[in-house]
Amino acid sequence: MRLPLLCLSLISFSGFAEPINLSLKQAEDRLVLHNREILAARRAVEGATTGVTIAGQAPNPGISYSTASISPGSGIGTGALRDKRMDQIIALSQLIERGDKQELRTAVAEAAVRAAHADLADIRRQQRLAVHFAYYDLKAAIEREKLTGETASLYRKSLDVLELRQKAGDVAAVDVSRLRIEMLRAQNEARGALAEVARTRRALAYLIGFETHAEDLIADDLWPQLSDPTLESGSLGHRADMRAAAARVDTAGHARDLARSLAVRDVTVGAQIERNMAGAAPAGGVTYGVSLSFPIFARYGFGGEIARSENDYAAALEARAKILAQAELETERARTDYLAARDRLRRIESELLPSTRQVADAAEFAYVKGGMGLIDLLDARRTLRAVELDAVAARAEHAKAGAAWLAATEWETTPQP
Repeated sequence: MRLPLLCLSLISFSGFAEPINLSLKQAEDRLVLHNREILAARRAVEGATTGVTIAGQAPNPGISYSTASISPGSGIGTGALRDKRMDQIIALSQLIERGDKQELRTAVAEAAVRAAHADLADIRRQQRLAVHFAYYDLKAAIEREKLTGETASLYRKSLDVLELRQKAGDVAAVDVSRLRIEMLRAQNEARGALAEVARTRRALAYLIGFETHAEDLIADDLWPQLSDPTLESGSLGHRADMRAAAARVDTAGHARDLARSLAVRDVTVGAQIERNMAGAAPAGGVTYGVSLSFPIFARYGFGGEIARSENDYAAALEARAKILAQAELETERARTDYLAARDRLRRIESELLPSTRQVADAAEFAYVKGGMGLIDLLDARRTLRAVELDAVAARAEHAKAGAAWLAATEWETTPQP
């Protein structure tokens, strides 16, 4: 029975390790929760979201306090602050942005959020494909380990029998040497297959954040069945990477408008209250004033910012065109690879593998009956082993090609802000 996802997350350390039969669905579920690239992309979305709050804020007002008319001879006198012999001024100022700068900043930030969400969806797409590849690599490695182990065991048993026959004088020593060589080669292949299982386990465990139990993972699903789907890609504009590219074009467009708005002068308005000790009242007179200021573009009119924003916008358009071309290439390559992998697997499973097994069984029977020499038997065994390994490789290639096709043509419909 397959372990639930919760059990996979809460497996405790014990005195012995048990195999963890992991389905592809469970691997995908762990991917969403624990994959480091996806977690980093989520942080990027959170950071972009805070940018909307920052961009939508109007400039804060400013307050200032100043004094004037202080006599260096008599000083400011004694007593409370209101009794000092000096003018006191309190002023309040506020920058008023013109040219829709606040709205444009918000538009830039919102487009950046859309791009971050699309990036997150695209990273999920890429990492899900990586998990499919790692999962099927592990499954193929486990099957290769089993095949090579069985082959090595078969040669070991055959060698034991042949050594007994050599002692009885039924076979020549050279035949025993040939079989021993084949056994040693098979043992080396089995050892290499075992190392490949360990490597693919670690690769899958990293993707799903399950490194502590990497050595126990078993790819539990069956191989995908051969089918004849309609390979239609539809509109690539809905792919996550295309949505991200479109959002970045929007971001660059709004940033260009924001740069152009810098040429619209902002205005700073102010109001002040002044307490004049020279006033008629005993405590001094109180007067009021207002101010208005704006920049003079005598030396610089933000031409550099505007030119850079134009360049950034052109670069965003070119990047979108590049991503579209890459998406089209990826889709066509995935289609071609899938059709080729499907046809190869079909030929191996329907024609090559059954015929090779039939020949190998006949060779084993003929050798036992004395109708075939050892060299021909070893050749039949090697051919069968090679075809069986080819079949494993073809199943993995077919499964990964199908996953690549889905990744190239399907997209996530994550709600956008």
